[in-house]
Amino acid sequence: MTSGVMKMKRPFSLRRVGKEWNRENILRFLGYILAAFVINLALECLSRRSLGDGLHYMVTRPWQFFYDSLIILFTLSLSLLFRKRSFCFLLFAAVWIGLGLANCILLGFRATPLTAPDIWLLSSVRDIIEIYMSQPVLILLMLGIAALIGVIVLLWLRAKKTRPSYYFAAVQVLLCGVILAGFTVAFLRSGTLASHFPNLPDAYDSNGFAYCFSASAVTQGISEPDGYSQEAIDVLLSEQDDLPDDRVRTPNFIFVQLESFFDANYLKDLTYGENPVPNFERLKETCSSGLFYVPSIGAGTVNFGSGMVKEVLLAGIFFILALIDLIITFVKKDSPFALRVIGAIAAVLVIVLMGTAYIDVYGNAVWSNAPATVLSFVAGALAMGFGLCTAFGSADIAEKPVMYTLIVVDVVLAVGLALEIAAFSGAGLNPAMQIAGLVIAPIASAILVFAGAKFNNKKTLAIVVCALLVIGVAIARYGFYATCAM
Repeated sequence: MTSGVMKMKRPFSLRRVGKEWNRENILRFLGYILAAFVINLALECLSRRSLGDGLHYMVTRPWQFFYDSLIILFTLSLSLLFRKRSFCFLLFAAVWIGLGLANCILLGFRATPLTAPDIWLLSSVRDIIEIYMSQPVLILLMLGIAALIGVIVLLWLRAKKTRPSYYFAAVQVLLCGVILAGFTVAFLRSGTLASHFPNLPDAYDSNGFAYCFSASAVTQGISEPDGYSQEAIDVLLSEQDDLPDDRVRTPNFIFVQLESFFDANYLKDLTYGENPVPNFERLKETCSSGLFYVPSIGAGTVNFGSGMVKEVLLAGIFFILALIDLIITFVKKDSPFALRVIGAIAAVLVIVLMGTAYIDVYGNAVWSNAPATVLSFVAGALAMGFGLCTAFGSADIAEKPVMYTLIVVDVVLAVGLALEIAAFSGAGLNPAMQIAGLVIAPIASAILVFAGAKFNNKKTLAIVVCALLVIGVAIARYGFYATCAM
């Protein structure tokens, strides 16, 4: 083979797979198993704020401890896929220990342990954090976080690269995932693990930190009641004879949930010289009233907009991944393949969540129109993505595969926006912004792509198409979000 010919990668072979199952890799994975158990023990000691109580949990609830260790082992095994394996292993381990420390500190201020929604709602902490920490402590905390981020980036840049045993790593990750899924089903069916948490502190004590924290990231709030749908709401509305004519735009009732308010008249064996809540009593007598029951003592009782919360969280994770990729590319002139793959997966998940985050808001006839919302959001994100790829030169808009793909996405986007226009009209809303988005984004960009052969400057054509897609989709999205006030 001449020097001018590119050297091909070695094809898959069972012999190569067998070579990767060597003593070094097997011992390394056994070390991962031991590390998972040690990290899990540390988490339980931190959760109980006692070494003795952590050891007691490990001995008295061995199956729960084993399952928690499986969750940690699965996350640690992902580091086998990276060239900088040791760094990723330490990073994943540090994340678990960091969560455990945060939970330990948090339990010093409140009774409920750390959950995933606590992390997603960090933006709300800035309004109350000064109650718990002084200004000097806050400054030191911010400096510590900035220093930690700097150390992580520095360690990544200086970490030693090793050639991953991809077949061995893939088998271990897959094996851990299958075992974890199998034990999840078995333990939930047998009752070894709780599927519902009526009381969060008791659930963490009985099932362990790793499982309960992971479950809080997947299942939030309470489930929808049986039969809850747009059709069921329409049936209830049809049975009412005294509804106002403008009920489409103005609600005929308001529900306020305020945990800081309490009707002191419910306190037993306590009398007052006068009614402590006279206005509230008057409202109860003149308006519809009653008791509202929830299946939980505290926390996890509300999940309004949980799909939107997940969308924001995953978008934040994608932003961090993209930022790390940008920094590494700027410094090293390249980024790890595994990081790009993880970023791509996160981007796809963000697109899917964006399309499905609003369809269960049945009080909004536009948002709950699933075909319109899903098609317009997913196709809109893909269209803008393709437009950016062509504008930055990652794809050639003159090539037929790229051109045809972009046109297909434009067609799907046009269908989604047309359905949105129908939904707007059906709800009595002005669809002007959706019409403008339809004309600017899919229609105008598709016409330019079709006429691309007549343009000599393909770079300018790509930039114009990208601008049309971004502007058109942005206008349509603004119109969509503006209906939240209906």
